[in-house]
Order: sequence, then structure tokens, then C-alpha cells
Amino acid sequence: MKTFSKSIFLAALVFLGGQAFAADQAAILGTWVATLSGQGQSISLELEIRNGSNGLEATMAGPQGANSLEEFKFDGNEVSFKSPRTGSIESFDFVDDELRAEFSGPQGSIPLVFKKAQ
Repeated sequence: MKTFSKSIFLAALVFLGGQAFAADQAAILGTWVATLSGQGQSISLELEIRNGSNGLEATMAGPQGANSLEEFKFDGNEVSFKSPRTGSIESFDFVDDELRAEFSGPQGSIPLVFKKAQ
């Protein structure tokens, strides 16, 4: 009987852990927008995060088109990925319902904040 109780307890822990992970991922799903400003110009960026067949998938779009982000991962606090573009963002911190990053380009690093679109 004790073995059966332990099995149920372990199964419940695994199930609840999976639910917490799914809830964390749900927090970042959707469309996020940011404005990159510098030298008197503003550029709008859009980040779409969705569930894909092999986990999370994302696309970032700006004035020069859209790019899929590869190896997209979310651990509850940080979003990491690989981008095909040089001079870009390499990761986001998920803080206070915002995705925060540093945009690295020829002009140096610029703070960037993505907010969920309504």
C-alpha cells in the first residue's frame, strides 16, 4: 500500500510540475511590440511567440522583413535563441510582464523593452 501511495504522490508532482512549466510558457505566448529609437528615428519591432510542433517558435519582424528565431527556449526568467541577423538581440529577460533586451549593433548597445500587444 505504501508503494502505491508513493507512486500517486510522484505522479502528482510530475503532473503539477508540468502544469507550472506550461503556465510559465503561456505567459510569453502572443505578440510583443517594441520601439527602437536612435538618432531621431524610431523603428517598430514585433515579436510573435507561439507553440510549435517541437516546442516554442518565434518570429521577429521589423522594417526590413521578418526572421524566424532558431533554438527558441524559455526557462521562466530568460528567453534565449539564435538569430540569423548580425547586430541583433541574443536573449530577453522576462521581468514584470515585459521582455527586456539589449540591442547590439554598429552604434553600440541600446536597451529595448517589448510589451505584449493588446
